[in-house]
Amino acid sequence: MDEARINQLYLNGESEELWVATALGASRLDLETEEFMDFRFHQQTADHTIEGPCNSVYQDRDGSMWFGVANMGLYKMEATADSITAFFPFNPPELPQSNTLNSFFYHIS
Repeated sequence: MDEARINQLYLNGESEELWVATALGASRLDLETEEFMDFRFHQQTADHTIEGPCNSVYQDRDGSMWFGVANMGLYKMEATADSITAFFPFNPPELPQSNTLNSFFYHIS
């Protein structure tokens, strides 16, 4: 983990992982091996690559991880893979100019 500024922590007790949302992305700490794996959120424009800080992290009931990234929207990582899918790419026309997600709220009905 490269960045000292931490935006949020998420503890997954079942898999013994600690997720850390940082100014450079997200990091997963395996609590058994004490090893970090870093994930970066970026989008390519015509001129350059944009990278965004991760503000929030959440795990759904299926085990998938969700990430809120400043000015870049919502990302999902399936429980069975380390690949990340962008759900709201950089400033789509149907969303407000700033599509920053700062927190998750899960409602159980």
